[in-house]
This record gives sequence, structure tokens and C-alpha cells, in this order.
Amino acid sequence: MAPEGKNHFEEIEKEQKIINRGLVRFRKRGKEKVKSFLDFYRDSQKGPSLPNKFRELIRLCIVVEEGCKPCILKHLKLCFDAGCSEEEIVDAMIVLLSMRGGMVYEYIGFVMESVEYIKEKKEV
Repeated sequence: MAPEGKNHFEEIEKEQKIINRGLVRFRKRGKEKVKSFLDFYRDSQKGPSLPNKFRELIRLCIVVEEGCKPCILKHLKLCFDAGCSEEEIVDAMIVLLSMRGGMVYEYIGFVMESVEYIKEKKEV
């Protein structure tokens, strides 16, 4: 990947760190309501029927549809951490494309470039 491409991903990772700092502040101010949401979120991470890698693929599809680049990068890493293969990620993007069409096509390109970035960083 060209150096300018890496810089783009590094900027997105910096943006995620800023978001995370803001969320820490939000959790402190939102207290019980935010805690309730996070408890629900954590509880949704597990379940008897769906393996975690499928949950992560679903989350990836949702953030690709939303067009949130920091979220795409984060959930793509979580997909790999959950044991997803590149083939499974591509298959999920094909399903997403079949349902949402051109609205997500450009972001799927970002997903594929993110895969290469993560591989180069040896995070897979």
C-alpha cells in the first residue's frame, strides 16, 4: 500500500481515539442510562444460536451501510479477531451489496482497502 494510503488509515485510527476519549466523558456524564445501554450491548455479544464471527459480520455490514469509516475499521478488526476469513468478509459484502446496492458500493471498496491495511500491520 502506498504511504499516502497508510496515512489515511492512520488518520482514521486517530479519529477513533478521539471518539473513544469523548465516549469516556459521555459515560461519566450519562452514568446509569449509559451503563444500562452498555449492559444491554455487552449482553447482546453472546447468545446460544449465532457464533460471534457471524455477529461481527452483521455489525460490519451495518457500519458499512452507515458509512462510518472509523467504525468500519474497528469492526473489520473485530471480524478478524472473531475468526472471520477474507472470503467470509467478501461474502458478507456481496450480501450487503445485493440488499443495499450502489449506496454501499463505495464503502465496500474502503472495506477491501482496510483488509490490506490490517494485513500489512500484521493484525490478522
